Amino acid sequence: MATIRKCPNCGGDVLDGYCYACGIEVKEIKTDYAEPQTDYPHIEIADDIIYEKPLEEDFYTKYNKMNFGEKMGKYWWFVLLSLLVPVFWLVPLFMAVGNLFFYKPEKLRFIGELALLAVIGFILLG
Repeated sequence: MATIRKCPNCGGDVLDGYCYACGIEVKEIKTDYAEPQTDYPHIEIADDIIYEKPLEEDFYTKYNKMNFGEKMGKYWWFVLLSLLVPVFWLVPLFMAVGNLFFYKPEKLRFIGELALLAVIGFILLG
């Protein structure tokens, strides 16, 4: 029975004395034991990799990445409550005005959508 070993040249599989990767002939070893290969010629090992925990995204960055369906899936309760209690449409207006005091460029989309939601509430429910 033939044993599968590793090629000393490329690290490929050796069966019946030939490497399937590079095609060279490899002399058979008398015993079935094959020494583990310690040299990997096609793999570079980098020991200076520093693994850091990624920075946690704030609310506005996560909000900007969400599409319409994800927003509706997460904030459906807000729309339902706004339909049941018409005065609740003032809440997005106050939130938008409050966020204008601490303005950052990543808050612009959030503020705009809150203002749009307040305008729709005023038009529909007066």
